[in-house]
Amino acid sequence: MPDLLGEFGFACDAFASAEEFLASTQGGLASCLILDVAMPAMTGPELHLELKRRGDRVPVIFITAHTDPALLPRLIPQGAVVCLIKPFS
Repeated sequence: MPDLLGEFGFACDAFASAEEFLASTQGGLASCLILDVAMPAMTGPELHLELKRRGDRVPVIFITAHTDPALLPRLIPQGAVVCLIKPFS
């Protein structure tokens, strides 16, 4: 994903986990986050809620390979911009 976004001219950083992102100094610089729903330890939705709790209102795009019908209706009202189902183009 970072390479693809770079090809379109976007500067991006990738993190191995939500905890790594939270521990970094890059968090406050983000213009947008692309979060996988099923990340290890802290999930994408859990990270999104933690950021909101901290007052960070960065736009979030979720990606997922899971087609849980209960998931999508929860993410958008919580402030996600969109949730893309893998594979996507």
